[in-house]
This record gives sequence, structure tokens and C-alpha cells, in this order.
Amino acid sequence: MTAFIAIAALIGLCSWGLLLRPAWRRTHASAALAAERPSRGLRAGLALVLAAVTIAGYALIGSPEKVTVRPGVPTTPTEQVDALLRQLEKRVDQAPDDGQAWSELARGLTAVGRIPEATTAFRRAVALRPTDPDLLTDFADMLAVQKDRDLSGEPTQLLEQALRADPKHLKALALSGMAAFKREDFAAAVTAWEALMKILPADNALVVQLREPLEHARARRGATAKPAAAASPVR
Repeated sequence: MTAFIAIAALIGLCSWGLLLRPAWRRTHASAALAAERPSRGLRAGLALVLAAVTIAGYALIGSPEKVTVRPGVPTTPTEQVDALLRQLEKRVDQAPDDGQAWSELARGLTAVGRIPEATTAFRRAVALRPTDPDLLTDFADMLAVQKDRDLSGEPTQLLEQALRADPKHLKALALSGMAAFKREDFAAAVTAWEALMKILPADNALVVQLREPLEHARARRGATAKPAAAASPVR
């Protein structure tokens, strides 16, 4: 159990480090905000959404009994994670059509920063599981991180696909709202974030953090949206 907890903790920390690294350093929400960084509330609220990937550590690890520690085998967290990834790589080699295994491998590779390999694994997983909203959203998030939190293009398309599969997927709604907000499609941002707020309780931390950007989007929703890679993800 100790090894299991250590591995889960390491993957969680790696996920946070990878996903929060850009720290919104180039975000500009609209022409009215072009001269300033996004508010601390907006950054903090959307960072909470990204924390959802940390939870994928449990999906990656599975149950404690699946982690086998044999005598003579190094048991530091890093070595255990490496061993686990080797097990997942073996699984996909033996069962190349196992979408769940590819999903777990993609998330694990992302957590340790092996991004090119993670991208390949995500694409294979999505091909096998095109209606898995968790998978689609995590892939969109990972791609956006590599573009300095830019959700335009393929990430937005993946989020649309996720919301077609599950219109109430919280992380997809939050990220879709972010994508719309950044391209100044304020009506789409309002639609996505209001849908999210109908699901979560009013005192939820994410709801609290999104109130400021949502009010801004409501005030600007009549503005003409910039050309976007994809239309509003909420149907």
C-alpha cells in the first residue's frame, strides 16, 4: 500500500507541474483586457479544472493489488512509476486494440513529461475510444499545455467531441468556456460556463472562481466573435 500511495502522489505532483507550468503567461481575454493579464480569480479558477488530471493518477495506477513489488526490485516512487509504465507499454504491445490500456499509458506518459510518446498514445486511444469524454478532454488539455495554454484548433475540436458525448462533462465545459473566452466568443463562453454552474453547487470553489470571468463574458457577449477553429462546443 505504501508503494501505491507513493506512486499516486508522484503522478499527482508530476501532473500539477506539467499542467500548471505555463501559468497563463500569455493569456489575453479580449481587446478590453489586452493590456493586462487575466485576473487572479480567473487563473485560479481554471487551474482548479486542470487539477482534475491529477485524479487520473488513480485511473493510471488502478487498485493497489495491481502494483507488484518483488524482492530485490527497487521501490522508490520514480522507479515504481517507470516499472508501471513498462507494464502498460507491454499491455498495449500485447493488446494493441485495448483502448483503456492506451488511455492509461497516455496519461502516465503525460504525467512524467514524455510528451511525444504521450501524444501518440492519446491518438491511438482516441481512435479506439472516440466517445470517451474524459479521454478527449485530457488529450485536449495536454495539447493546449504544449501550446502555452492555447486551446484553439485541435484542442477545441476534441472538447466539442467530448461535449457531444457528454454535454454535462464539467472539465470539458470549463475548458470550452476558456477557449471561447480567449477567442472573444463571449456568448459561447457564457453558454459553457452557465451550463457548468447549473451542475455544481453555488459554493463550489470553481463556481466561485468563475464568477468574475463569467460576468465579464456576459457584459461582452454582444461583441463579434473572432474567427475560431471551431464553433461553440455547447449545443
